Amino acid sequence: MVEQILVWPEAPPATAAPCAPRRPNGFVILDRAWAARLDVRRVGGVYRIRRRELLERLERLQQEELGRSLYPDWPRD
Repeated sequence: MVEQILVWPEAPPATAAPCAPRRPNGFVILDRAWAARLDVRRVGGVYRIRRRELLERLERLQQEELGRSLYPDWPRD
């Protein structure tokens, strides 16, 4: 299960660079490192994944990491 995301104790400074606009189409854009970790393919020049699928893959990745920490000597595929 994905943990609750921590919230900043205060708003970021107003002088910070503007964030990218939010995408209303239900997709999240990933960088190459996260795309490789979550097994996301590049489509249309960007690594994008639907929000619900991203949550599922993050949950699966968290379970795999937890399994590795609980059984460090367990034979891997």
